[in-house]
Amino acid sequence: MNALKNARNLAASLAVIAASSLASSPAMAFDNVEWNWQKDIKEKVDIDMYIDVDVESTGIVQLEKLQIFLGDVTASSEVTHIKNDPIRPTEWKHVGWFHGYKVTKPLDARTQLPIVQSSASAVGNNQSITSDVPVMLHDGQFVANVKDRGNGCDYGCDNGFDVAALSGGLPATNSYNGGGNYGPEGNLHTSIAGLFTLGAAMGALTKADISADSFVSHIENASVDSSATAVANNLSVTLASDVDGGSSCGYRCGDRLSNHVLIGDITQFALANVEATSKVTHVSAYGYENMRELTTATLSPTEGNPGNVIQVPTPWVSSVATAVGNNVSINVGRDLRP
Repeated sequence: MNALKNARNLAASLAVIAASSLASSPAMAFDNVEWNWQKDIKEKVDIDMYIDVDVESTGIVQLEKLQIFLGDVTASSEVTHIKNDPIRPTEWKHVGWFHGYKVTKPLDARTQLPIVQSSASAVGNNQSITSDVPVMLHDGQFVANVKDRGNGCDYGCDNGFDVAALSGGLPATNSYNGGGNYGPEGNLHTSIAGLFTLGAAMGALTKADISADSFVSHIENASVDSSATAVANNLSVTLASDVDGGSSCGYRCGDRLSNHVLIGDITQFALANVEATSKVTHVSAYGYENMRELTTATLSPTEGNPGNVIQVPTPWVSSVATAVGNNVSINVGRDLRP
């Protein structure tokens, strides 16, 4: 029963524990996580692989970061009753020698049709890295909410909380890690993810509400672009470099790019309801031509032509809703930026 009681208190005071652990010892890159991997995979196919990485980079980006978000995120955009009444040119149409009538010429939608844009974005934790040198990343992102105790005090503010008794759930700060020195064992971010999971099971943590809503209605004589994006945890890493390592390491390198090295240790945890809504109603347009020829100039870099521009068809009405729990995007390649 004492173990269960301690587990409940531990889950109820995650922020205090994490803060105490981080304050009790100096920060150590990657928490002494050792990248020693040996895999012997035997199924229907035998894989025997040996990779030797020997590079000389022009720089380095090394980052150890922890993001913890407790709460709700809401973004809302609403656009209604937009009416465009443009003045259209007229001309006379002649019939025979003495009779004629005036007609209204259509407007060119490609250059004369206004655009109504509505967007809403709600994000819990977000990180974006763009680099042209090797990246070494130790990243943790956590999203949840804290259960209200009903007395004006959320979990984590209990004066009877004993940090010393409960800190055993985190990596030890003074033990031998097997790597030739002393420091935290294991992975702090993975341990915190376990604590968050325990907190969810014990009811100390509840689901966070992350919502983005975009509403557009009653638009006359205008194109519409509506988007809503709701994200709990998002990480984007782009490594683009044209640094050639062939001259620095002899015949072994060939044409390889010495800066194309990315090492990552990523932990994402989301206890959340993620919802995105985009709603478009009552849109009308009249008196325009070339509606089907609406395009948008878009940069599309290619090998040998980083400034390549293409025309992408643009819909008259665009409604997009995107809801993401956890997302990681990693791109490694040549630098095609102009």
